[in-house]
Amino acid sequence: PAFDPGINALYKTVMSHYPENHHYGVDNMWTHAPLEDLMPYIKEIARTLPPAPSHMLWLNWHPGQIQSDMAYSNEDNIYIALYTIWKNAGDTSKYGDWAASMMGKMNHMSTGIQLADEGLHKRTAPFLSDANLKKSSKLEQTETQKACSTNGIADQKLNNFFHEVCEPKTFADFFYNIMIHFTKANARLFSNISVSIVMTIVMTGGMLLVHSGYCVNFFKLWLNDFLVGCCIAVPTGLIIVPVITKWVYVNTDN
Repeated sequence: PAFDPGINALYKTVMSHYPENHHYGVDNMWTHAPLEDLMPYIKEIARTLPPAPSHMLWLNWHPGQIQSDMAYSNEDNIYIALYTIWKNAGDTSKYGDWAASMMGKMNHMSTGIQLADEGLHKRTAPFLSDANLKKSSKLEQTETQKACSTNGIADQKLNNFFHEVCEPKTFADFFYNIMIHFTKANARLFSNISVSIVMTIVMTGGMLLVHSGYCVNFFKLWLNDFLVGCCIAVPTGLIIVPVITKWVYVNTDN
């Protein structure tokens, strides 16, 4: 007699075939090939199937006429999926390509895949109908043109900025190109930060060389000193230096 096991029991039973903390190799295909053409490959799948819980899915789909305007619109009479599942990472070279390899052998009978049990990093195949692919491409082109039109002026200004700043002939040109795009206040801020960082590089590197000499871990040791130095030098450059500069200007005869 029929009975209702409950949704939790159904999920638990199904997911026993898809354990956590395992490695997976998967692939699938849609087809309407006759059974006699598929059978030699099905027998090879059964013969070479990796250890459990690796398995094959066969779904008699027969979608009929698709009524809804769904995006992923590639379907066919039969759906086949292969799951390779293994625990030990060391077995990846043994099992990792099996599903894609077997599907590749049946590729001449495939009409595409669904985006569910796929392995696009191993084997690509169409998952949209031709009509929907054209529609998707047209929408993408339209939206791209719209975005470019909306942001065209801003994009042009940004492109001009990066063209001027990021294609200097020398480092001095690079520094100058950045500075001319700043206001005076921003330029002073950038200058103080840059000087603080450069001086920290020179001083921490020089002091480490004097006290410890050059060693295998020199740059690792220097990086720690440099980061600590920046925590002191940058605030100093932003606070103390402007105060001293202003004091000197105020107390110096013009």
